[in-house]
Amino acid sequence: MNPVQALPARVTFPRTSLVVAGAAGAAATFILAASDPLALGGFAAVCLVLAFAVRFSAHVPGLYLNLLGVVLAGYALFGRSVAYLGVPPLYIGEIMLALGLVALLMTMGALWPLLRLPQTWLIIALAAWGATQTVPYIDEYGIDALRDATVWGYGGYAIAVAGVVLAVGFRPIVTRYARAVPWLGVLVPLLFIARRLVGDSILMPGTDVPLLTNKMGDAGVHLAGAAAFVLAFGSATGAEPERSVRSTWMFWGTWIVALACVAGQNRGGFLSVVVALALVAFLSPRRIGRQIAVAAAGLLLAGGLVTLAATTIDPDGQLAAGSEERVASPRQIAANIASIVRPDADDTLTSTREWRLDWWRDISAYTVSGPYFWTGKGFGVNLADDDNFQVSEPGMAPLRSPHNVHMTFLARAGVPGLLLWFALNAAFGIGLVRAYARARRAGSREWAALNLWILAYWTAFLVNASFDVFLEGPQGGIWFWCVFGVGLAALTAQRAVWGVARDGARAG
Repeated sequence: MNPVQALPARVTFPRTSLVVAGAAGAAATFILAASDPLALGGFAAVCLVLAFAVRFSAHVPGLYLNLLGVVLAGYALFGRSVAYLGVPPLYIGEIMLALGLVALLMTMGALWPLLRLPQTWLIIALAAWGATQTVPYIDEYGIDALRDATVWGYGGYAIAVAGVVLAVGFRPIVTRYARAVPWLGVLVPLLFIARRLVGDSILMPGTDVPLLTNKMGDAGVHLAGAAAFVLAFGSATGAEPERSVRSTWMFWGTWIVALACVAGQNRGGFLSVVVALALVAFLSPRRIGRQIAVAAAGLLLAGGLVTLAATTIDPDGQLAAGSEERVASPRQIAANIASIVRPDADDTLTSTREWRLDWWRDISAYTVSGPYFWTGKGFGVNLADDDNFQVSEPGMAPLRSPHNVHMTFLARAGVPGLLLWFALNAAFGIGLVRAYARARRAGSREWAALNLWILAYWTAFLVNASFDVFLEGPQGGIWFWCVFGVGLAALTAQRAVWGVARDGARAG
C-alpha cells in the first residue's frame, strides 16, 4: 500500500464545542452590550462570525492550509522579503497567524485533544513567560519589542496548524509536499545564481527591500527536510515504477547540486543537512542508513578528487570569510567542511566563529552568572548594540540578535526562558522518537515515515538556528512553528490511533 494513501484522511471532531464556545462569546458580548450600547455592534459581529463558522467550518481549514502553503513556499524560496507583503503594521506573517487562529476556532473540537499534550502546555508556558519579558518594554521600544517577540509569538502557528491539520488530515499535506519536493533542487541553484547576478537590483513592490533575500543556510534546512521526506516515504506520489525511479534519480541529481551551493556558502546550513540525515540513518539503519552511507562515501570520494584537481590547477585560490562573498567552488566547499571538523583548519574562516563565541560568552556571563539571570534584557533592546557586537555597516539593517536562537532566549528571557525553550524542544523530540518506535513495532510504515520526516526537519531547523539569526525572523520562525504544529497533530492523532488499538486488544 502506498504510505501516503494509508495515512488517515482526517481526524473528525464534533462541532458542539464550536457552538458552545461561540455561544459563550456571544453571551459575554451581550452582557457588555447591556451596559454599553457601543458594544451592540460587537455582539452582532460575534453572532455573524458564529453563524459563518458553523456554516462553513468544514471548508475554512482546507482553504487556510492552501494559502499557508503558498506563503511558506515564498519564504523558502525568496527569504525574508516575502515578510514585507501586507500593509504596515500588518504584514503577511501576522495576517496568516490571525487567519490560522480563526481557522482553529472553526475546528474547535480539535483543540481539546491538543490540550492533553504536555508540549502544548509548554508552548503556552513559553509564551506566557515571553510576554512578561515583552510587555514592559513596549513603551520604550515600540514595534521593535513586538518584532523581537515573534521568536515565541509565532508559537501560535504551532497550535493553529495542529488543529487545522487534525481537521483536514495528513494526506493532503504529504501529497502536496511530495509534488513540491522535486522543484526544490532545481530552484535553489537557480535562485542562488540569480541573486549573484542581479543582487539587490530587483525590489519588492512598494519597498526598498530586495526581492532575492534567499540565504543558503535556510535553503540547507529545506534540503534536509526534502531528503528526509524522500528517504522516509519513498515513492510518495504513487507514480508508476519506471517514472518513480527516473524521478528519484532526477531529484537526487538536482539535490546534490543544490547542496553544493549550500556547502560553498553556509556551514550552518550544510551541517543541518548532515545532522538531519545522520539522525534518519541512526533511527532507520537497515532501510535508510545503508543508502545514506553508500551515497556519502561516493560523494566524499568524488568531492575529494574534484577538490584535489582544483587545488592542483589553482593552488593560490582565495577563500572568503563572509558567507555573502563565498562561491560554490570545490576549494571553498572543502575549506568550509574542514572548518566544521577542525575549527582551526583555516584562519580565514575562524573570525566569524570567534566573534560568535565571544558574544555567547558575554551573554552567559550577564545572565547565568550575572544580574539578568531571571529576566534577561527583555524583547526590544538591540542586543548587538547593547552588547557591543554590532557588525552591520551604515545603510544596512542592523543586527539585533546573536547567531544562536538558544542564546537569544537566554539574553532576552533569562535562564527561565531558556529552560522553557529547552523543555519544549526536548519534549517534542522525545515524543516523536517514541511515536516513531511505537509505529515501527506496530508495523505501521506510514506513521513511522511521518514521524521520521518531521523529526529530521525539526532537527535541521534547530541546527541552523544554532549558528544564524533564523528562527527570530519570519522566514525561519513561521516555518519552524508550522513543522512543529504538524508534529503536534501527528502526536495527537497517534494517541487516538494507539488508544483505540489498545482498547481493542484489551476487549479481545
